[in-house]
Amino acid sequence: MSRKSKEKVTKDDELLKNMKNYRRNLISFSDLLGSGRSGDVFAAKFHEKIGALKMVDLYKNESFAELGNNVTKEEKKLAILGLQEIHARVVRHGDVRLENIMVKRDELVGYNN
Repeated sequence: MSRKSKEKVTKDDELLKNMKNYRRNLISFSDLLGSGRSGDVFAAKFHEKIGALKMVDLYKNESFAELGNNVTKEEKKLAILGLQEIHARVVRHGDVRLENIMVKRDELVGYNN
């Protein structure tokens, strides 16, 4: 592997590892590999790296904004813990607001409808 190729791979690896915000046109999608309950998996290419990328439909769930005043203390706590976990993994959302916090109540531990 040439020095130039090695530098490119290193830069790509570093970019993937530290990716926070990305331009959508950096990732190209091809064949649908499979579908499941929570989303679809596509073959994807990022620079010269080929892999699989899962696309999840978040809008099947409610957002905190849609719940209005019906958000429990436990749900608020879970949202904060989720955000802390995202930040602990060095991921920055860039647009945190009620409309972007999705909730699926039937999967909350201890939640009764």
